[in-house]
Amino acid sequence: MVLLAFLQFFASFHGGMAVASLHSVTPVNMRAQATAVYLFFINLVGLGLGPVIVGVITDYGFGDEAMVGNSLAITGGFATLLALGFLMVARHRFAAMLGQNENA
Repeated sequence: MVLLAFLQFFASFHGGMAVASLHSVTPVNMRAQATAVYLFFINLVGLGLGPVIVGVITDYGFGDEAMVGNSLAITGGFATLLALGFLMVARHRFAAMLGQNENA
């Protein structure tokens, strides 16, 4: 339970930072719409696609319901690598966007 509390505490840190970063590069009159689109896609992928992928890997990859833990590990590992790739690509564009906003 202590480790789960520790995980939950740190797992929520991304939310505030992501929206703050989005707001720092979005024009003031479009921040609400940008935040709504961001939250829509985050929930669509995370709550809609994530469980489906785990189920597909369990049913078609392993063919055994008892292997759901392995399916979760595969999905989490792949999602982590994909997120790191997106972050590596986006960090340069984000820095450029911040630089443009400071000069405007």
